[in-house]
Amino acid sequence: RTGWDQPLVFTSNMFNHLKTKYYCYSLWRKISAVWTEYKKISDQPEEARAKLAEFLESFQKYYMELVQGGYLVEVSLDKIYGDLGDILVEMVEVIERESTKAESEEDNEFVDRALAVAELIVEDSKYGSIIKDTPGLTKKIIGLFDTIKSPENQQLLLHVISLIGQRAENLIELGTLDGFSTILSLLEDKRSAPRVILTFKEFLVEIDVEVEIDNEVKRRVDCGKSPKKTGKLSSVMNEVKNMFLSTSAEGNQSKRKPTDKVDSNLDSENSFIPNAVVLEKAISELAQNHELLSSEESLETKEMAELKRYMMEQGILTAFTRAIVKSTPAVQLDILETIAKLLHRNRQCQVEFEKIDGYSYLVSIFDCVPATLV
Repeated sequence: RTGWDQPLVFTSNMFNHLKTKYYCYSLWRKISAVWTEYKKISDQPEEARAKLAEFLESFQKYYMELVQGGYLVEVSLDKIYGDLGDILVEMVEVIERESTKAESEEDNEFVDRALAVAELIVEDSKYGSIIKDTPGLTKKIIGLFDTIKSPENQQLLLHVISLIGQRAENLIELGTLDGFSTILSLLEDKRSAPRVILTFKEFLVEIDVEVEIDNEVKRRVDCGKSPKKTGKLSSVMNEVKNMFLSTSAEGNQSKRKPTDKVDSNLDSENSFIPNAVVLEKAISELAQNHELLSSEESLETKEMAELKRYMMEQGILTAFTRAIVKSTPAVQLDILETIAKLLHRNRQCQVEFEKIDGYSYLVSIFDCVPATLV
């Protein structure tokens, strides 16, 4: 028999759910109270700045509590704080205003906190569309590179832009605003260069060259064609990658010796880390392979082709190709992967790469490999 006279039984799941809701509600009340107070006095610069600093500190503090308590596994950030679109737009304006007049370490720390809050918000993919739908916001974000002078804050901004770039339409807008060339201008700063390279690599993250080459091998086998060229290329390029990894490993603990076992797909004369002659041949095969793939039905989306065109026109391919010679082995790996993604199934980039004699740049970096590795 059921009815209102029956006792209410709480299960552990129900109790935990109520506990989570109550905890999140209490955090929302605290955060929203500080934000409301800030907005009320926003026309009073000194008082508003102090209240904003309190909000930034509280937001990050409570966010860490949510992460450590495992609450963000169950609910999204906006379910706790409410819609954060207005706060994100305000953070961009705050960063622009504060970075313009930043003169001290304390000022830079204030900008850093505002950037950190913006970063936490855009980690939720929902807010990528808000950036796209807010007129002038992307342009404002790119313009922050003109006002933010601290290398640490520039790198944080790069990560924010990388998160924003998870949506294809945002990347296209970055391209139309010459945003890629703005980001590229940071490549000359040794402190920011690795993050710049990683940012462009992340923009192209949906392209997995190695997987598509493996798929091409399988397709050629299914069609009765020989996969030998592509298979050999894959093996040699894997050897190149292993060589870089052993070069950058601490203490060179993973150095390959001439007697070590190597990939059976390699010829016997290549049973060691490839020298410049072998690598030149492999890179030549790489060029032919890209031409082969691009001459057939393209799997590249319209957005990806447009994105690569913007990157090429704004100098990314040329700058990365030239930068690879003077970069550290770990960074060279990221550059190699990014160049490979740009060339993959894109005839425009392949033609441009040939124009700048890109393959000779790739070959030249192997002349710097320590003698102990060959």
